[in-house]
This record gives sequence, structure tokens and C-alpha cells, in this order.
Amino acid sequence: MRNNNRLVSFLAIAITLIPFFGLAQQPVQQRDPEKTWNKAIDLWEKQKYSDAQKYFIESSNNFSSISDPRLIDSKYYEAYCALKLYN
Repeated sequence: MRNNNRLVSFLAIAITLIPFFGLAQQPVQQRDPEKTWNKAIDLWEKQKYSDAQKYFIESSNNFSSISDPRLIDSKYYEAYCALKLYN
């Protein structure tokens, strides 16, 4: 009975803490879509298309709503970078 209580306590603590471990593993840019978007635009304006494309891909993953204009723009710029890089 005592082992059973320990197991239940351990599982309750583990289930409570699992989401916090997931958040701790995300890079800062992924938590702030606005920073990722601004970095991508900055790189695009400097004609650093390879790096900008990576940030546009990450940016498009951060915007979940299909009607968000930044999602549509990031897909466009991602394709534009690919065109400039001959991909």
C-alpha cells in the first residue's frame, strides 16, 4: 500500500511538471513570433536570403491561424528566398 501511494504521488508530480520541461526546451525566438518575423524581414532586406529563409520557415510555424497575414507573407517570402537561391 505504501509503494502504491508513492507511485501515485510520483505520477501526479510528473504529470504536473511535464509541460514545464517542454517550455524550457524552446528557443527564445520560437516563444516570440514577432522577434522571429522581424529578424527574417531584416535579413531579407539585407539580401541574406539563405538565413532569411530559415527564419521565414520558423516564422510560418509560429503563426497558427491560416488567415493571419504574417503567415501568408512568410510563405511568400520563403518562396521568394528559394527563388533567389535557385532552390
